[in-house]
Amino acid sequence: MTQHRRCLLLSPALALAWAVAAAPLPAQGSATGPRTTLALGLGLSNSAMSVGGTSGDATGLLALVRFQQRKFALELEFHPYTVPSPVIDEGFRAFYALAGLRLPLESHVYLLPALGLQFRFWTGSQRVTGSDYGPALGVVLGASLRLDANTTLSPELAYRTALIELKGSVSTRVLAARVLIVRHL
Repeated sequence: MTQHRRCLLLSPALALAWAVAAAPLPAQGSATGPRTTLALGLGLSNSAMSVGGTSGDATGLLALVRFQQRKFALELEFHPYTVPSPVIDEGFRAFYALAGLRLPLESHVYLLPALGLQFRFWTGSQRVTGSDYGPALGVVLGASLRLDANTTLSPELAYRTALIELKGSVSTRVLAARVLIVRHL
């Protein structure tokens, strides 16, 4: 399946998730759900690129923004460091756009499975293209620690995986520890 077709298949799911997340909220103080939130975060991650079972990895900082309304979340995450290919002189920096559903596990603990796209920006003397994208999925395990009436601190562990190319079994995976400051709007 070409990358363009994969994008077309994922686009309706992302659009639907965004439409639900952007739906009008109940009045403040309503018992039907939390208010809209905006979260900014930083983290430390280890990313690996696997080609036919051989992998190369890199560790670096990441930055993210999450918009959330009720249980629906849209997350944008940027990895500014280069993940090397284990077989040729190329590597990539990545940007993730994921939509997901926040599921409570305990009173302050949550799980956030998400689906979306990974955009890659390639470097190196043997790179095939300047940029491309592919389907991505991930899951986050986090906790909410209330700082005041409108602010929460959320430490999280995140896992992401993305398909680069079906032929040759080329994929990526990311493990990350992140901290977000969540502002309830």
